[in-house]
Amino acid sequence: METINFSDLDIAPLASTLGRTLETIYRPATGRVIPSETQVTSILPEEGVGAEALPGLWQEIVERSTRLAEPTMLGHMDTAPHPVAALTDCVVSALNNNLLFRELSPFASQIEEGLIEAFAQRLGLPVSSTGTFCSGGSIANLTALFVACGGFENIESRDRVRLHVSECHHASVMKAAAVLGIPKAHILVMPGDDTGRCQPSAL
Repeated sequence: METINFSDLDIAPLASTLGRTLETIYRPATGRVIPSETQVTSILPEEGVGAEALPGLWQEIVERSTRLAEPTMLGHMDTAPHPVAALTDCVVSALNNNLLFRELSPFASQIEEGLIEAFAQRLGLPVSSTGTFCSGGSIANLTALFVACGGFENIESRDRVRLHVSECHHASVMKAAAVLGIPKAHILVMPGDDTGRCQPSAL
């Protein structure tokens, strides 16, 4: 199987084509904003076709994907990133720094810490507040519940934890409780107010 030699890959022309492809994403779509699903015929071919096939692949991805950045698209939860963010993500993806250790991400770690500090200030939280970014609501709820239960401390007594949730709770809360070993019988679903918050008077 032929592999791509990065030293021989002329990135500049491809980057120019990629820029034009990104421009089409943020313009009005000529077809359906949410396309009909069609079968992908070749997911893992026996042989690669080379970098010259990338422009066609990018165009196919655009045409067969939901156009969240289309000006008339009203997304419920998922929205398109700003074009500047999409371009910057190309650089971030190429560097592929891992936030596991500061040595692996000296710049990104500072950005994460600075943003968390800024969010904490805007939310009126104590100066000592800290946090972490999560990939989505499910992992965020799992992480928060894990911390609330004591983290790695007293895991053997996790089955004695009582969890009170609003009737408007997200489905991931129940999944997180199951992963952490909280018995379903120990979860109390409480009435919620107009904003979805628990009503303590129901206790």
